[in-house]
Amino acid sequence: MSLKYYLLILSFFLCGISFAQTFDTSKENLKLNIPVSDNRMAARDLHQVLSAGLSSEFNIHPQSLFEINTYIIVGDSKMIEGMETYTYIDVDLEFQLKNAATKELRKWSYEGKGKGSNINDAVSNAIKKFQTTDKGLKAMSSEIASYMDNEFVNHCDEFIKQADTALGKDDLRTALLIINNLKQDSPCEMAKKDLEQKIAANQAQAICDQRLQRIKILVNSKKQDKLDHAVRELLMIPPNAPCAAEALAISKEIGELINQKADDTQELLIKFQHIFNDRSMDEWFTYFLSANLNN
Repeated sequence: MSLKYYLLILSFFLCGISFAQTFDTSKENLKLNIPVSDNRMAARDLHQVLSAGLSSEFNIHPQSLFEINTYIIVGDSKMIEGMETYTYIDVDLEFQLKNAATKELRKWSYEGKGKGSNINDAVSNAIKKFQTTDKGLKAMSSEIASYMDNEFVNHCDEFIKQADTALGKDDLRTALLIINNLKQDSPCEMAKKDLEQKIAANQAQAICDQRLQRIKILVNSKKQDKLDHAVRELLMIPPNAPCAAEALAISKEIGELINQKADDTQELLIKFQHIFNDRSMDEWFTYFLSANLNN
């Protein structure tokens, strides 16, 4: 099997893992590319270590303004024979974190050593040490988080421009991914609010003009799965939308139709009515963002 074909299969497999993860809006998102190495096993092992380790701190997602590239340099091996024969090897890792908004490149390096019964075993053990040592994955994850936090504050204007550009291209998901990572107390807090209001206005127009009629059709079916779908659609409507009063009336109709044992639907309906009765735009946008990024 050629290296190119192997990496293609590996990328499909690993992307499938990433997409299966739930998007956590409390985390920043990070694109993780497949490590570059002449040693296929090292590339596979390190990607699995990075995916598992970094996913506790970040959303590993292909749509991100930050992406990390990894280069694995496997040095010459040294075999020592005795009662048992062991192979020793140096494994150097270089990490490059690219900021697509500012074009800045941040680099980290890690010098590892491995011991095993053969070369592959020694390389694998070197990567395991990177995973467990405080100077390895843990330190790298902390460095990335600190760097990204600073970037979202110090260069928030660049990220605002990127999000606005995405909205202009009807790329709502990319805009939401960026907005999700912008801090409430950043210098761009007002610009972030303006973007959220712009998204809400666009959403209100689209829902009121095009989708409200479809929601009514779902409700008229009186089928439980359709009613659940209708509630989720209602939650896409901002509480300040022109059709807010009509949407609230529809929600009351749904409340009379849904099965009392349909806990998830009941919970969503209560959430909708709470948001609309309080006209809470912040709470609505939080739900809207999470629902769309997990879609």
